[in-house]
Amino acid sequence: LREKTIDSLTKIETIAGNVILHEGTTKFTCDSAVINRRYNTMEAFGNVHINQGDSLFTSSQYMQYLGKERIAYLKKNVTLTDKKSTLTTQNLEYNLTTATGKYNTGGKVVNGKTTITSTQGIYYEDTKDVYFIHKVDVVDPKTKIKADSLLYNTQTQKITFIGPTTIKNKDANITTTQGSYDLKNGDAFFGNRSVVKDSSGRVYQANNIAFDDKSGQAQLEGNAIIKDSASRLIITGNQIFLDKKNNSFLATKKPVLIIWQDKDTTYISGDTLFSGL
Repeated sequence: LREKTIDSLTKIETIAGNVILHEGTTKFTCDSAVINRRYNTMEAFGNVHINQGDSLFTSSQYMQYLGKERIAYLKKNVTLTDKKSTLTTQNLEYNLTTATGKYNTGGKVVNGKTTITSTQGIYYEDTKDVYFIHKVDVVDPKTKIKADSLLYNTQTQKITFIGPTTIKNKDANITTTQGSYDLKNGDAFFGNRSVVKDSSGRVYQANNIAFDDKSGQAQLEGNAIIKDSASRLIITGNQIFLDKKNNSFLATKKPVLIIWQDKDTTYISGDTLFSGL
């Protein structure tokens, strides 16, 4: 440990070689550090690590730490790990009091086989949520998602959509601005008149759409429409239930079935309509 006097009030302490520093329950390690006790700041260089208990770990090659605010500015090969997922970026503002990390120059979160990238992001340790902002790209073995912004929980693997979003998987292409998607079990909910086009070319639209991936069932609520161009039919109603496994539908609340052939169009209405598509 070496001391250097800057002025009558300020002394700089330098330390090098397997540096270990403690602040309460937080442990800092690095190759070398410069400490300013007057302003309660520290610069750390080389293999910088911050350990808070046994649940959250960060590392980088450089850190500027403001002790009063308990904020660390991490640079170069930054990682933040919560045992379930790992965030990587080149610049991270990390608040040790709130256990939140922010990046603004591009970052990536890897959770199992799921990878999410964005221009900006905020990680919340207490809820295990990551708020991704601008040019969000989700790559999962079953699904690919592009969005302006979304919220992702690293524990439940549930995505919440809060802006223009497109979703592609082997079963459908979906356009939405509001809803949620569970990457673990495939269940989904979409609001704001989302549009779904399935692999057969059928188009579904409603105020609200819910999918149960395991059962293959879906429910459309509010001015629901199904258009099947191959079969030349349109189903409308305020409530429509779909069974993908049986390829059938049940429409209620003023349903209408429209069938067109050449120049003829047939309209069928009733209290309830049931049919195989």
